[in-house]
Amino acid sequence: MIEFVTVTFVLDEELGIWTAYVPDVAAYGEGETKEDALEDLKKAVALYIEAAGEEAFYAHLAPVAEYKKIPLSAFA
Repeated sequence: MIEFVTVTFVLDEELGIWTAYVPDVAAYGEGETKEDALEDLKKAVALYIEAAGEEAFYAHLAPVAEYKKIPLSAFA
């Protein structure tokens, strides 16, 4: 069984709202903080699993990845 999933957080600076999502799964969470977005995502994932089943959820998961912020100037 899979122990970890990759969660991506994106800040909409104009609205001041965080979005959290699991890549390749149609489940998103939003909130004023990363923690709020993650809690909302947990609810969305639970609903996804309830509707589509655990097998469908696991089948759509992308492999766990590690991301690092690198300034664009590093590529020049």
